[in-house]
Amino acid sequence: MDKTHVLPFFIFAKCMGTPVDRIQLILQNQVEMLKNGLLKRPFLGISDCFSFIKNKEGIRYFWRGNIPNLLFLRLSLSKHFPFFTQQSFGRRYGEVYLRELVFLGIFYPFNFCQTRLATDVNTTGKIAFQGMFDLSRKIWKTDKVQGFYRGFSSSCCGIFFGHGVALGLYNNYLNKPNEIVWLAYIATSIVLSYPFETVSRRMMMRSGEQSKYINFIHAFRTIVKTEQPLALYRGISLYIPHMMMLWIGFRVFATYQFNKYKV
Repeated sequence: MDKTHVLPFFIFAKCMGTPVDRIQLILQNQVEMLKNGLLKRPFLGISDCFSFIKNKEGIRYFWRGNIPNLLFLRLSLSKHFPFFTQQSFGRRYGEVYLRELVFLGIFYPFNFCQTRLATDVNTTGKIAFQGMFDLSRKIWKTDKVQGFYRGFSSSCCGIFFGHGVALGLYNNYLNKPNEIVWLAYIATSIVLSYPFETVSRRMMMRSGEQSKYINFIHAFRTIVKTEQPLALYRGISLYIPHMMMLWIGFRVFATYQFNKYKV
């Protein structure tokens, strides 16, 4: 299997999952959206949020934020393929984690743009950002470079857990394929990394605003203190489709490598 055959599958799957991603991001960050004046009331759940987007904004707005998301995904997949090689788990983990930090440092603004565009809902008859370039211009004007990197440190902590589990999953497949273990690994990865993602996204929502979190520890403590610990997992139920995409995706990756190194 060639890499060029795998990338279109991921891009297509991600496009199909963008409406789910947007609802998940809105539910995850709606407290910040209320503070920023983007929402007049909190959504009661998935169906309430879905109905709002469908009736108030339109079907095409389910894909709002899809372009920066696809750019981030495309670069991410190109980066990972060459580094899945037959090495010890510790060495592979260290190499991939360091490369991930470098990659994240360069392309984190795409993640930021996806979050802000997805959470820019039309409750007052107009939207705040007309697109990725309009968003970038406004954030640069108020916060400069720092505005695009809010929550970066929390994301670094999150990928430490996420990639450790992902590589453990990959290592397990090469030795003994087992779909149940795969799902257990992915579920554990999400449970461990999701709170860090929540903190990261919530910090992104403060860019361009007067009130900002000092750092990710301050954000974490504030969320837990004012909203209870379960607030860190708001929207996680919509990660089930994402988990399935990961399961299929890692199977594709691992099968490619398994056949490549099979003697």
